[in-house]
Amino acid sequence: VNSEDSSLEYKNLHCVLEIKDYFFIYFSKNQAYTLRKSAITEGTPEDLTVLLKKHLGDKFKSRF
Repeated sequence: VNSEDSSLEYKNLHCVLEIKDYFFIYFSKNQAYTLRKSAITEGTPEDLTVLLKKHLGDKFKSRF
């Protein structure tokens, strides 16, 4: 799947876990997309953290 063609509403995410170099975007308890922070080309990882916290609330977890 081309990432430019993929979309998912925040309400449909199970949760997001952030660690030092990655985001793990969980679609369900056992399925996640791994996003390497260094692969982000528009904005910064910090921008994404702010956006995810805003839209996910308690479903966003940071472990670093």
